[in-house]
Amino acid sequence: MKLLTKKVITRRIILGIVLFFFLICFVQLIRGMQKLSLHSDAPPDYWELFKSSAHRINFQIAVNNKKEPPVATFLYKNYYCIYVKELLHNEELPLGSLITEIRGCEALKGETIWSSTYTSSKRAEYFLSTHIEPVDRFHKLYLVIDGDSMSVSKNDSCFIYSLSLNNFAVKYEARGKVDVHLKKRWSFDKLRVEIEVLKKNKNVYLIIMCPMRDQQFIGSDSIKDVIS
Repeated sequence: MKLLTKKVITRRIILGIVLFFFLICFVQLIRGMQKLSLHSDAPPDYWELFKSSAHRINFQIAVNNKKEPPVATFLYKNYYCIYVKELLHNEELPLGSLITEIRGCEALKGETIWSSTYTSSKRAEYFLSTHIEPVDRFHKLYLVIDGDSMSVSKNDSCFIYSLSLNNFAVKYEARGKVDVHLKKRWSFDKLRVEIEVLKKNKNVYLIIMCPMRDQQFIGSDSIKDVIS
């Protein structure tokens, strides 16, 4: 009986510890959700980014933490998922002076707090995240890029990256918090994506375009055909 009692007590202690940690995680989740805000439409300046293809764009959802610009999700031709977020506001400097590229994913270690949007396809899955707390913004963008078969197109107002993706992230300091993060998940196949950093009307936007059902873009479809 004494041995049985000890086993019961041990089990109850373990159960209590598990429930305690579950409660802590649950409270953190609720606090995080309370900071989030859902929107029934994208900001007007997001819609203005699209060319004549706007009639083929369907808005899905926009999410933010009530103090940050929202991440808006669109569908294009019901085949591509397009994410848009304003990164910098009222910025005078050209993109070439703002952007620093970091190759590889080492700079992403240690980042833990995310508010996430998840989308999957038949052959590849990916995870798009944005920081749940407000992020200090400076006149710099650090783009963390990890992938293969990358082509890059650059001018004073537009940087476009086309690549087979492992990881992509945006930070405002070299050792600062990650604001936006896109990564491959649960797949050996790399995801083909197109990523554009666009400066328009002194605002700097991040646009990410991903195929939803296959790895590859179809025909001549590209982010250049969609974004003005």
